[in-house]
Amino acid sequence: MKSGVPEAAAYERFGRRCGLPRYMKLGTLLSQNLKKGSKGLAGALEKESAVSLEERSAMARKLGEQAGTRLVFPMIIMLGIVLALMMLPAFLSF
Repeated sequence: MKSGVPEAAAYERFGRRCGLPRYMKLGTLLSQNLKKGSKGLAGALEKESAVSLEERSAMARKLGEQAGTRLVFPMIIMLGIVLALMMLPAFLSF
């Protein structure tokens, strides 16, 4: 805006520069607020915030499930090593 770009265009460019759908939506909401007025902006921002929070929690849940799945094989290997360490002295004592 300091370089003479209109405020609405600056908001939209900000959203495009970020490249994330959440920020594109935020830039669009702010530019529409300038064009149409502030009626309903607070509600739209609260709704967008709730949707964004839900998306983040779903993504965290998905990544957590993937991490648990990836750790199963190393845990099985560690179990085998511990069992071998416990059984080896028992077999050598015979």
